[in-house]
Amino acid sequence: MSHHATATLSQHPVFPTSPPIVTNYSILTFARPPILKRMSVPQKSWQPPQKRKLKYCEPLERIHFDLVGAHASYGVPIALVTNQGCHQPVAAMVQGAEDLVCEGLDTLIFRILWPGYEHVDWNRHLSLPAGQITRGKLMEHIIDYLFAYFTTMSATPVNASRKVWTIGYNPGQWSMENIILCGVYPVHGNVFQADLQLCFPHQAKVDRGDGQDRLT
Repeated sequence: MSHHATATLSQHPVFPTSPPIVTNYSILTFARPPILKRMSVPQKSWQPPQKRKLKYCEPLERIHFDLVGAHASYGVPIALVTNQGCHQPVAAMVQGAEDLVCEGLDTLIFRILWPGYEHVDWNRHLSLPAGQITRGKLMEHIIDYLFAYFTTMSATPVNASRKVWTIGYNPGQWSMENIILCGVYPVHGNVFQADLQLCFPHQAKVDRGDGQDRLT
């Protein structure tokens, strides 16, 4: 399936059943982002069903997303963004938000191959009429796509051998509050996949920069 996104981050609700991921972090202060226990999501790289001529011959670059105030490769925890109430613009949440990315592309195709759901041919097409987009705006679209993906997969049966990766809203299942978006990377032509990690919000620790971390 394909779809042009029109929704924005502000249309997505906070997680009403979850406690805040952190108590002292604010994008308006110099408080450090929380220390999160995390793990990577092992995705297969998407490949076309048959060989096709690539429209884009030049290798495309990985695009990173890091929270303001965080170290490199920290990513953007979705629960932290939503716990801010989505009232702040994306430019205030991601480093280098005004940097231009995807230069030379007229369309970016976004896919996810979450373990256990690889049998679902899910994708989104992002039109880039200007041949570029800012990092902040791209992240806004990708988060919107992630919400759409999780909504769809929560009603889709998971492969029986990969039940540990089940997407849903019950205990022991994965939802958007667990997601850290680290970036997107090219896998074939103008097809990109999300670089995702999982975190455990209830185990977040305040980073005071003095080695005396404590649970929030």
